Amino acid sequence: MGLYEVTKATYRAVVPSTLRASFRAHRTIGLLAPYGAIFTHIPKTGGSSIAVALYGSKLVGHRPARELYEPAKNAFRAVPSFSVVRDPWARCASSYRFIKNGGGVGPGAVSMRDPYRYDVPAFSSFERFVEEWLPTANLADEDGVLRPQFPYICDGSGNVLVDWIGRTERMQEVAEHLSHLTGRTIVIPLVNTSGPPLRYDSLYTSRMADIVASVYSRDIELFGYAR
Repeated sequence: MGLYEVTKATYRAVVPSTLRASFRAHRTIGLLAPYGAIFTHIPKTGGSSIAVALYGSKLVGHRPARELYEPAKNAFRAVPSFSVVRDPWARCASSYRFIKNGGGVGPGAVSMRDPYRYDVPAFSSFERFVEEWLPTANLADEDGVLRPQFPYICDGSGNVLVDWIGRTERMQEVAEHLSHLTGRTIVIPLVNTSGPPLRYDSLYTSRMADIVASVYSRDIELFGYAR
């Protein structure tokens, strides 16, 4: 075991987990604060593009807001915070394509960490995925692209932690909000897309749309989406 591994193991053994979480949260907030906002990136909502526009790189991962808020509440509240959500039916279809592709395409694309776990018959078509796999899956244990959106920006009681919520469907509003917030002209590029734009409404039968509405009901209710 090298010096780094020894130091890391000693740190974890000596410093309580709550204090380590506080250190991490304050360090992250300290990195983001100079850019004028704390961004919570929900997977498959255009967040990579937003991070590049705001921070100059994909500086943030898919860290839920509570991981910064709970250990460093005062520091979190001192900086404007926001997130961006997406129509659950569109996001579901985009997530399926992302998984089938093994990741994104184009500049800045990222790959699935374990695409082979979804190499099963129920993923052979979008219809089978929605009707057979989605209703029975424990989404909390799946890849982030499949998880509901609300846990990324809510605390355990369902309270929204971020100051402002934009929508992928209104990305120009997101750019205008960030420009006003930061005093800089923010232009949001396309980064880590799943592929060419799709007509998501054409992919769903009434039954499939109802299943997605049931699975992602909390997102639909909280963010005001409708079929």
